[in-house]
Amino acid sequence: MGFIYDRYPFHLESSEWVYEARPNVTVDAAVILLMSGNAALLRGSSSASASNEVLVHVMRDALKRTVISPDVIQLVPSNNRETVKALLHARGKVDLVIPRGECISYSNGR
Repeated sequence: MGFIYDRYPFHLESSEWVYEARPNVTVDAAVILLMSGNAALLRGSSSASASNEVLVHVMRDALKRTVISPDVIQLVPSNNRETVKALLHARGKVDLVIPRGECISYSNGR
């Protein structure tokens, strides 16, 4: 079963989605987070970094034609696992980290 948003409505200011080498998840995650009213901080694997950069660039360009700031979609510019660890401890800056493909999530105390 996937995510069910209408049963547990809540708003986070920023969420990070960590996922494997599947560039389609870059778009899927960004859309899910934006449609739920959240900013998207995305971190894909290093093997798909070039594809992810292009996809984020296209989505940000598309947002420039709307009233939504393109800054709501960000790609974490690192292929280093230490970046994920730092974001997990970014209390007050990242509200939720979602590891794609796992059944767990990490919350920053909210």
